[in-house]
Amino acid sequence: MRSTTHRKQAIEGMKELLSEISGLVDVILVEGPRDVESLTRLGYTGKIVTCAATNVNDYDLMTEVSGKYRSVLILTDFDQEGLMFNRRFTEILEHEGVKVEKGLRRMVGRITAALGIYAIESLDNIMDAVDRDV
Repeated sequence: MRSTTHRKQAIEGMKELLSEISGLVDVILVEGPRDVESLTRLGYTGKIVTCAATNVNDYDLMTEVSGKYRSVLILTDFDQEGLMFNRRFTEILEHEGVKVEKGLRRMVGRITAALGIYAIESLDNIMDAVDRDV
């Protein structure tokens, strides 16, 4: 089990990174509304778009995103399905001329791995656990 101090440091690192990211990308793409809640709770104030739009296929959604934004951070989960979405969305967006920030995704991935989580929405659970331990 990871120590409370380690988890708290990782959460603080994530907050700092998200603060920096808001000035580096036009938008973050996430899978669903709980991901938006987690990032907002961590203090992210930039634009967030969910990929789970109803009645919209991936290609149409990515084409819409590419028409509005020039740089994107894709924060789908770090599980098999999320990695598949990331690859597909990256391919479409780069084809449309959008800069996809892969290095920032890796940085977020390192922090979530250090926390032992692979879903963006699970950041809420870690924050709640750290808050309870304080």
